[in-house]
Amino acid sequence: MSENEIRLRIENAELKLMVFQLQHQIASNEKQQLLTELKRVESEAVNE
Repeated sequence: MSENEIRLRIENAELKLMVFQLQHQIASNEKQQLLTELKRVESEAVNE
């Protein structure tokens, strides 16, 4: 394997890691939004 191929494989792995981290952050944000919405709905239900 050439030095260029090795560099490209490393870059590809780094990009895959970045994508994974972004997907994780998005999922975490979505989870937080759902928890916030759930608390809001529960609060409204208690106040009715």
